[in-house]
Amino acid sequence: MFEAAANGLEHFLTLQALLYLALGSAIGLTFGAIPGLGGPTALALLIPLTFGMDSFAAISLFGGVMGAVPFGGSITAILLNTPGTAPNAATCFDGYPMARKGQAGRAIGAAGAASALGGLLGIIVLVAFMPVLRELVLIFGPPEFLMLALLGLSAVAVATPGQLLRGLMMGGVGLMLALAGFDRVHGGLRYTFGVEYMWDGVRLIPALIGLFALAEIINLSVRGGSVSTAKVNTKIHGVTAGVLDVFRHYRTLIRGSVIGAFVGAVPGVGGTVASFLSYSTTVQFSSEPETFGKGNVEGVIASEASNNAKDGGSLIPTLAFGIPGSTEMAVFLGALVLHGIQPGPLLILDHPDIIFTLIYALSFACVFATLFGFVTARYLVRITEVDAQYLAVVVPVVALVGAYALRNSFGDVATAVVFGIVGYLMIRLEFPRLTLVIALVLGNLAEVSFFQSSKILRGDWSEMMSRPAVGVIAILILVSLSVPAVQRIMRRRKAGGDAPAVAPADAVTASRGEWAFSAFVLAFIVGYLLESYTYEEDERTVPLLAAWATLAIYVLDVLLMSNTRAGRVVAIVFPRVRGPLDQGPAKLAASLFSWFTGLAIGIYLVGFLITIPLYVIASLMLRGRRQFKTATIFSAGIFAMVWIVFEWLMGYELYRGVLLGAF
Repeated sequence: MFEAAANGLEHFLTLQALLYLALGSAIGLTFGAIPGLGGPTALALLIPLTFGMDSFAAISLFGGVMGAVPFGGSITAILLNTPGTAPNAATCFDGYPMARKGQAGRAIGAAGAASALGGLLGIIVLVAFMPVLRELVLIFGPPEFLMLALLGLSAVAVATPGQLLRGLMMGGVGLMLALAGFDRVHGGLRYTFGVEYMWDGVRLIPALIGLFALAEIINLSVRGGSVSTAKVNTKIHGVTAGVLDVFRHYRTLIRGSVIGAFVGAVPGVGGTVASFLSYSTTVQFSSEPETFGKGNVEGVIASEASNNAKDGGSLIPTLAFGIPGSTEMAVFLGALVLHGIQPGPLLILDHPDIIFTLIYALSFACVFATLFGFVTARYLVRITEVDAQYLAVVVPVVALVGAYALRNSFGDVATAVVFGIVGYLMIRLEFPRLTLVIALVLGNLAEVSFFQSSKILRGDWSEMMSRPAVGVIAILILVSLSVPAVQRIMRRRKAGGDAPAVAPADAVTASRGEWAFSAFVLAFIVGYLLESYTYEEDERTVPLLAAWATLAIYVLDVLLMSNTRAGRVVAIVFPRVRGPLDQGPAKLAASLFSWFTGLAIGIYLVGFLITIPLYVIASLMLRGRRQFKTATIFSAGIFAMVWIVFEWLMGYELYRGVLLGAF
């Protein structure tokens, strides 16, 4: 263990790795401070840029991003009452009231110190579990990994508030997509429909770029205006007092960090649950609970400590078993795979130096991001005043160039656009994306483990439950799936039994958009089933199990949407919590779909170098109502950035298009 730690430190303490760490921290702070983007988007955009980079340097870059995003999100939460990322929402409760009292600097100081120390404590938890993990992974075989894959999907689905059925359904769809392409067990091709690009199946990185980078920028553009609607206050002083507050309330820091680390270790639960649980626990332990929500610095410390500590915890299932602990970790897992690093038991046993390099990167990033954030907070918050139209031009261009650069394949560009449109529809219509991503990651593991388990057990699946680890995981799956019903019963008892069996929110009839998207999902499932029956029995076994299970869940979800008596019965067991229905004009979203599709078609026909400037100018003039001079200058800047970074520095030859490819 000490040798691995020393080797990891040797890889980390190089000028290249430290520079990439600093760069990643700056990027993480920036993306964290922009509401709606956050860590997954930053990682998804950076993955293509690291292709060909030394793996240890890439890990330093990614570690810098992940360590810095939480603090970046706290800056806008405190100054604008707009959380940069979802877990920072708990920081708004007391951070923004402090800012309104003129204590913004104190709140930022407390958030920064709590983020840094909480992140370090979370890393300590990970290091403490390292010896245990080495022993634990040795007792895991194919049956245990099959159950872990199912646990990952169920835990993530349950962690999606009020969307259990849809979470499971999207997990099933993701599993079906993951099984397309080359069959790793039997060697055949499935669901390729004669398209050579599909031989490798649905490629993870372009799908992630679409689901997060493109989908989020569509969502931001539809809302319109700038990222923030509040007036920015850049008068920041009293940072030192906030730092001292953290040491004064060290119990709150430790409690929040422990909660964050252990909650983060549960796949799919993530930072939001950790932050709110830490905040509510702190309120319960406080001798002055009435001061929370009015500017109590302990509220800021509790939420930010748990938010950063959760990264150390979520790395435990990600690295040890290849099961992402959060959305950010799902994207990070894809980045590791791109660099030839396969998370799982062999990583723990054979390459612990890689894990320690990541540990060092996260630890240093926590401290560096805090110091850098203290200096640049007043400037970072200005980013939220940038017009969304400019972001809507820059992000798609960088995302699609990055998607292409991975394998020099236009198919990856098309995949990113398709998943970007579908991802936005999922955001708008409240279909969880996280379970889809987790299933894409775990799909092949589940199928390979299924057939390996079948051989080990000789077809007698009853023997599977005789394995202690399998029994424990099965209990965890049942417990996780029963959580919504138990919570429902407890709420009714707390209300004295007078609460109706079905709350009004559960009985709201679905919108036309939900019905349309639901019909699209049904068409996909039915088409998948019909295609499955054209393959050999062994090749279609797991796909059919996934498809029929998804169809059964789909039927329950349709009943829930129908607002019929049967639907209200389903709502008793699977209650749904509706979000805000006003998510911007649908026509504007459709217009953005056509713009992104046109961008992809232009790239296909005449390549990146011609399409990019034309797209930027046309988009800014027609959609953004900018003058030709402004649009041209901005277009030249984007073109220069793409050409310098990808063609000159990285040596890529960007796609020239089918019409100009011969020239």
